[in-house]
Amino acid sequence: MTNLHYLLIGLAVLLVGGVMLYNYLQERRLRKQIDGMFQRNLDTPSVADSPESQVNAPAKSDDGSVSTSAPGLDGLSMAIDESQDTYDEMLTLMRRVSVDQDDAASSGPLPDDDGENPSAVAPAPPAKDTRAPPWHQDTAAPPPPPRAEPLPAAIPTVDAEDPKASAAIGPSPLDPEVECIARVRAGHRGTVSYAALIDRLRRIGKPVRAYGYGDSATWQPLTALASGDFSVVELAMQLVDRKGPVTQAQLDSYCNALYEHAAEHGGAVTCPDRPVVLDKARELDAFCMAVDMLIGLNLVAPEGMPFLGKRIDDLARAAGMSLTKQGAYVLQDAAGRGLFSLVNQRGARFVPEDATLTTASVTLLFDVPNIERGLAVFDRMTTLGFDLARALGGRMMDDHGHVVTQASLHNDRQQLAGFYARMVAYGIPAGSERARRLFA
Repeated sequence: MTNLHYLLIGLAVLLVGGVMLYNYLQERRLRKQIDGMFQRNLDTPSVADSPESQVNAPAKSDDGSVSTSAPGLDGLSMAIDESQDTYDEMLTLMRRVSVDQDDAASSGPLPDDDGENPSAVAPAPPAKDTRAPPWHQDTAAPPPPPRAEPLPAAIPTVDAEDPKASAAIGPSPLDPEVECIARVRAGHRGTVSYAALIDRLRRIGKPVRAYGYGDSATWQPLTALASGDFSVVELAMQLVDRKGPVTQAQLDSYCNALYEHAAEHGGAVTCPDRPVVLDKARELDAFCMAVDMLIGLNLVAPEGMPFLGKRIDDLARAAGMSLTKQGAYVLQDAAGRGLFSLVNQRGARFVPEDATLTTASVTLLFDVPNIERGLAVFDRMTTLGFDLARALGGRMMDDHGHVVTQASLHNDRQQLAGFYARMVAYGIPAGSERARRLFA
């Protein structure tokens, strides 16, 4: 290193040392000033301890101005504008200062601007609460949440409707055991269209029904095109069908649609508790799966000797069966409800006009939960199966490839009787309206 380098290093050390010394001196000077200020404040008597420290009540001068004085201010006075609002604000401020003083109680309450004692004036009544009550009460519904964000699971479901009014209306034809029922109370009288709402609910994927209660004092069914002046409308989404139970997403969409309709048209919505609904749907679905059976009896032609389509048509019509648009034969009861059907193999259609139609097998199908008096219908179907097998020259076999006999049918019949007993005990008798909706 050269002498120049040593010189520069020395200058840098001196510069840094000078800066540090300067900072130290400045800090020391400031500390002395601050200590002096604190000492002066400690030596000065407290405003609260001085008898002259009480703030004088404001006095209104002849020219309309207000002045006030306090110790330590050297008689400094403040002129207040004659504006009434400004005067009131200053008067209130002075009262607060006076109350805060230790000796203010001895001077009594300050007079009001009209000379009256403010303590003698009756307190103002509390302000009326103008906040809107929760949406679940019997008031106009608030704006719904964004459709992309489903409502939380813990939505209140308190029905604020008068119990006497509910009893006077009576229950609707909807079924609370297998449907999720929501009630919409109109916010005002007038004709409201429910077409868009019902159409939106049906697109959720579960069967939907709706009824309205109006001036006729009766529940009227609402269709997709319905509109009317109803004080109460009840809408129901079925909890279970053969596709499975209602899901959380479907239930959220159902509730959101109702809230948005009420927000648009006015009214209040009451929905059941969704966790309870989902638990009930899962339980109901488990039961329905246990009893949802389709009994099939296959009529199989001998090897190389298929059944003729024309011959099957003659025998089926002779047994009272009719051909449907789907190409299957169905035996119906007096009310037009299907009892059992005869279908071609692998879903092929029966076409009686085709003289060349042949098939290696046909099947008799019996929908267990949808048939009323099912045991009698089962006996009728098995009897027809034996008759067709003899007439066509084939054999009647079950789905496992075993030949059906009278003994095997007896065991099947006993099991079928057990299924029907379970359905009755659960409150869903086979063939009832409730069962037909669940197993549609």
